[in-house]
Amino acid sequence: IKYIEPGAFRHGRSIRLLHLDKNYNMGLENARNVMNDLENKPVEDVRLAGCGLVIDTIDGTFFKSLNASNLKVLHIHGNSIKTLAPDAFEPIKSLRVLILSNFMYVSTLTFNVLQNLTHFKLYGGLQKSFGQIVPTFDLNELQHLKILQLSLSHSANFNLKISYLRNLKELLLIDAQDFEGYRGQMLQLLNNSQSLSQVDLSGNLLFQYTDMQLCQLFENKIHFTSLILARNYLSHLPNCIFRGMVNLIGLVLFKNRIFTIQKDLFTNLQNLLWLDLSDNAITFIDPGNFAHMPDLRELYIHHNNFDCNCELIGLRDILKTWGLHVYHDEKCSRPESRKHAFVHNYTIPEYLTECNSKMLLTSCSTTGSIILFLTILTSVLLKHFWKDIKYIKMVRKARKHGGYAPIHNEPIEDDAFVSYHSEKTLWVQRDLCRELENGEDIKFTLMYDDRIMPGGSFFTSLGNAMYSCRKILFVVSRGWVAAALNQFEVDMALVKLLDDNRDMIIVLLMEHIPKAEMSDTLRMMVKHNTCLTWSDNERQQAKFWRDLKLELGKHYLEKP
Repeated sequence: IKYIEPGAFRHGRSIRLLHLDKNYNMGLENARNVMNDLENKPVEDVRLAGCGLVIDTIDGTFFKSLNASNLKVLHIHGNSIKTLAPDAFEPIKSLRVLILSNFMYVSTLTFNVLQNLTHFKLYGGLQKSFGQIVPTFDLNELQHLKILQLSLSHSANFNLKISYLRNLKELLLIDAQDFEGYRGQMLQLLNNSQSLSQVDLSGNLLFQYTDMQLCQLFENKIHFTSLILARNYLSHLPNCIFRGMVNLIGLVLFKNRIFTIQKDLFTNLQNLLWLDLSDNAITFIDPGNFAHMPDLRELYIHHNNFDCNCELIGLRDILKTWGLHVYHDEKCSRPESRKHAFVHNYTIPEYLTECNSKMLLTSCSTTGSIILFLTILTSVLLKHFWKDIKYIKMVRKARKHGGYAPIHNEPIEDDAFVSYHSEKTLWVQRDLCRELENGEDIKFTLMYDDRIMPGGSFFTSLGNAMYSCRKILFVVSRGWVAAALNQFEVDMALVKLLDDNRDMIIVLLMEHIPKAEMSDTLRMMVKHNTCLTWSDNERQQAKFWRDLKLELGKHYLEKP
């Protein structure tokens, strides 16, 4: 239509629908004639999409003739609009559905007047203008809005405010050149709205985001019934991305770059009815996923790269037996010999050799790994508990022999001679003697200065007492290091060590003594003989007594 005569639509009382879409030659003047004819008439729906309208500014005067029309629906997209003034929609604030596109300037307040709007669709978004300040698109005042569709292909970036649309049920935000600019608002909206059930975020290059960021967007959205994530170049889907979507009915993932649908990806999708995985690069789908989707009826898997090998047999059998409606039967991509076979019914003639050999190799590998693990575990446990095992063995041996059983031809009277300083007298008589001589498991006999029988000189008696013992315990404290008597006892012990030609010295360090404060002989004894350290910790004390008894128990019993 190139010309509409003024008065052409004047004669009717009311108009329910006036549909003039795609009259590309109509132009602005004819559109004004139409709207003037509709003045003071009830009009429900006017559609002027793609009518060749070139409008510099839409302000309060543009729709003034429709002020009394109580207009509900307006389609004005596909035209060229420069500016939307703050009062652009004031005469038609009764609008419930608005579809527009292609404008350059807009006021923050332009859409606030549309308080009855339930469906808002924007095609193409803002056109770029050199030096233009980034505008703000604030829709938060539209609390009756239920459907918001923003197709932002070739649109300039703008500030979008939609985080408090609590009654929104359907959201389409696709083809954003820079989704990061909208992600913050999306996060808030998805967390605030409990009514939002249908979401389409196609074409937003979501592949740029980490697994954690993707899961922040989608995880635990229990109110979702439909989710479309097409054309996002996604190659991997984290297991958490669909977690909690227990009410999801439809999931669309076509035209991404997904390689594998791994195990448990669809764990929570028990109500899913249709799934679109077409136009990806999928080689494998774990068949266990279908156990989580018992109601699945429609599956799209065409245009993928399925490798029809032994691993894919589980998927093949499910496609055969589940009664799924699989659209566009998909052929195998690999191996070359099966390129003409279909994923749902391919066969492997050499099944026994090809699949069983892989199974055998897997079993052998698993068994070998288990054996290696058990060997390492046994070694670690033996190393950790070896002394406990030796101690238990020694105790059982002692009980079997009925206690002390000295080795023949050795003039041994006691198990150990104890060298100590007077400051440790209480510890020796109370702790050491009680644990070694009166222990519940195995008993040893000790000799120290208070027990030496008088007769002859003190040093002679001391030497005889040391020679009659199998081991010599040096209870090393700072007082013992400073005392003169300890040097005589050390010398006697070294002489006995040379005479007996066997390990017999045990050093008990009762406190931390720096090596600089030790004599050369003591340093050598600590380094080359058994050295045990006393601790105030009860657990460490138990180990101390165990290790000391093990040393005293060496060569304790006759060999059977």
